[in-house]
Amino acid sequence: MSRRKPLRGFGINDAPQNENPASKPMCPYYSRWKGMIGRCYGKEAERRRGYEGCQVSDDWRSFMRFKEWMQRQPWQGNHLDKDILRPWEKLYCPETSVFVPVFINTLMNDCASVQGDLPLGVTRKPRGLPFAAKIRLADSKRVGLGAYETANEAHQAWAIAKAGVIRQAVDQYRTTDRFDERVCIALLDRADRLAAT
Repeated sequence: MSRRKPLRGFGINDAPQNENPASKPMCPYYSRWKGMIGRCYGKEAERRRGYEGCQVSDDWRSFMRFKEWMQRQPWQGNHLDKDILRPWEKLYCPETSVFVPVFINTLMNDCASVQGDLPLGVTRKPRGLPFAAKIRLADSKRVGLGAYETANEAHQAWAIAKAGVIRQAVDQYRTTDRFDERVCIALLDRADRLAAT
């Protein structure tokens, strides 16, 4: 048996020896597995704060186990997400991971300002009122919501608007033929919590 080097020092390519899923064209299952490993253990984890502390379950160290799971999922045209079902965990595993359309996967990508520890959706304005609220819509466009006296007021405006965006995205997602009701429930719960902020 030949020994393959672990991917990023973690992943085990245990595909049969007569198969090379990493060869071109790359196997789509291997491509997703490789991307997941890279986000957790590669340079991307160092560059992007959102992946800091992310891990892959011991079960999914095995490429073949990940492939077996992925073959049962609606993966074609969808993105792998680990933050929707259990946003408090930073673990890729069968219980936390789902394949969703890009507009669902990027739904919560509003980032805090790079200028200090401002709440989500809030930035500092150079002139005029000191704080602005901006929201990222389901189509990834950023829209300004106005200027506010305090960071808290700006964040509340963002939270209410974001709850509406999430609800609209869930309605759109439910019209697809491959929606997962667990995703809908988790996102609507998040929308309710935002609206109650």
